[in-house]
Amino acid sequence: MDPHPLVAFALRIPSRMASTLTSFSSDLPEMSKPRSDLLPAHQHRNRREHKPPRAHMVVNLLSSSQAELAHKFSRPDLFPHPFSSLPYTMTAEGLPVLQGSLGAISCRLVAQPLKLSELKVEAHEEGGDEFDSGEGAGGVVSELYIAQVVRVERLPLDEAGKDEESTSSPLLYYKRKYTSC
Repeated sequence: MDPHPLVAFALRIPSRMASTLTSFSSDLPEMSKPRSDLLPAHQHRNRREHKPPRAHMVVNLLSSSQAELAHKFSRPDLFPHPFSSLPYTMTAEGLPVLQGSLGAISCRLVAQPLKLSELKVEAHEEGGDEFDSGEGAGGVVSELYIAQVVRVERLPLDEAGKDEESTSSPLLYYKRKYTSC
């Protein structure tokens, strides 16, 4: 894939996912430093040692009918082993792809996470919302992660008879609740 598509997401910490990604990100540069292995594909052609990058994680794209599934992964206090009751397949790296999802992309981190509470963002001058960095918000801290898409995973065909509307709309998390487009 050229140019290299990137995915950005924020995680509230502490979290299971943030803990897992920390093990991969410790060897990565800070976000402000360039990565030589993120060169365009035509520049890699001259390198003999170039191998396809290994994924650190899979982003499963859930449908609007899968809010309960998303809830299982967001609450480790209530669901300590969310994969135990779910059907899934594995990627080449042994990462889970949830069956019934709209899609899945294998990604690898490109830099260490950035603490959003450390950002200093000015308010929009004309009627814009002020940026809440999280400081003083009850100790809630989030980190921004940026990952490169290394592969789009193949999914089995959907089962016939499902409600097409609820299975083709993506699940979104917006203003502290699940919704769809």
